[in-house]
Amino acid sequence: MDRKLSILRLLLGSCRSVGDETLFYCPKCDHHHRKLSVNLNKNKFKCWVCGFSGNNVFFIFRLFKSNDLKQEWLAIDDIVEPAAFDELFAKEEAKLRVVSLPSSYRYLGSNTLPKSSFLVKNYLKSRRLSKADVIRWRIGYCSAGDFAERIIFPSFDARGKLNFFVSRAYTRNQWPPYKNIGHRADEIIFNELNIDWSKEVFLTEGIFDAITIGQNAIPILGPSLDENSALFQKIVKEKPPIVWVCSDPDEVGIRARNRITKQCFEYGITVGTIVDQTYYNKRSDISEMGKEAFWLLERKIIEDPWDLLQQQGGMNEICSYK
Repeated sequence: MDRKLSILRLLLGSCRSVGDETLFYCPKCDHHHRKLSVNLNKNKFKCWVCGFSGNNVFFIFRLFKSNDLKQEWLAIDDIVEPAAFDELFAKEEAKLRVVSLPSSYRYLGSNTLPKSSFLVKNYLKSRRLSKADVIRWRIGYCSAGDFAERIIFPSFDARGKLNFFVSRAYTRNQWPPYKNIGHRADEIIFNELNIDWSKEVFLTEGIFDAITIGQNAIPILGPSLDENSALFQKIVKEKPPIVWVCSDPDEVGIRARNRITKQCFEYGITVGTIVDQTYYNKRSDISEMGKEAFWLLERKIIEDPWDLLQQQGGMNEICSYK
């Protein structure tokens, strides 16, 4: 801890200690009193004037160009460089169970479909999906068995191997509406086979939102993205040009957007989100508004996650210091 404190002094200047905390001048608001409180034991910091805070003291270094001090800090924590993420995140390839599509699965891109596909096509049309979407996402359905009256959205890994599928009921006879089969959602990257990591990536909560956006959209199958998940590890490793966080416009989605955006920012990922207030005011998710409306929404790269506090529903959670 003494060495870390010395590095912080070189970075931020003089300080004074109060119990477990050390007070510095805040580099964010430049207040004339020492209002930036740093707790090295808890690895947290907060400015009591401007709210600049975080759950990783290293985040402060992002405001400076002092690369030598950054590297020295990382060396103390024994944090590996991005080039070594392969080794860091490598897991023994466990004997994962084989995933297979239901025996009654019918591919909806086929030209020879039975009459039972009529209801399915009508449902997909009501959700604004086109024939091109069906082909790209290899969408099918089941009319019998455990997945009767459900649409099937299969996921394939980078090698083209089936690793997961989402099923969505298209009638009111089936409950729950969604049923997922395969490995845990945080163990897979949905349809990684289609992802070009050299281009911008879009993260959505659900499958229909991802289909609406189209190219390079990945459903995280829920509001949160754990930093130990296969998807987040891949993002850190590949560093796509921009990661667009396209969470739902409700309270849960906004909280998730704030967490994911801040998390990406702390790992040095260029991240952006929807800033168009009409999106948050209408509370319509991406799939409900359709492709054309989505691409008209204003999006912005986040230079500082604290900017999200200025957005609709910023939720002070992003500045929590617990």
